[in-house]
Amino acid sequence: MRQYPIWHVVKTCHYKNDKSYGGLANSGETIYVGTSSFNSHEHCKILTTKREIDLPKHGKCFIFKTSIDGVILKETIISIKNKTVVKQRTKLNKIKSL
Repeated sequence: MRQYPIWHVVKTCHYKNDKSYGGLANSGETIYVGTSSFNSHEHCKILTTKREIDLPKHGKCFIFKTSIDGVILKETIISIKNKTVVKQRTKLNKIKSL
């Protein structure tokens, strides 16, 4: 099995098991809602990106950013050398329920 830096696990009520797939530099999906595939409307776009950065304390790192409809909601920085999470930031705790 090939290794991907971005990995999606999809769960849905009509699959017995989870489905999964990976992405290299970016991975996105558009979610549609409605009554069928012919009568559906765009609900949101989700995008996760990866790029390499250099941090003085940690050296080369990957920074992953996840956005919904163009708004970055979560960011994770991972050290390439140590393969550990250096920093994680989120805006999700600042959002009140609709």
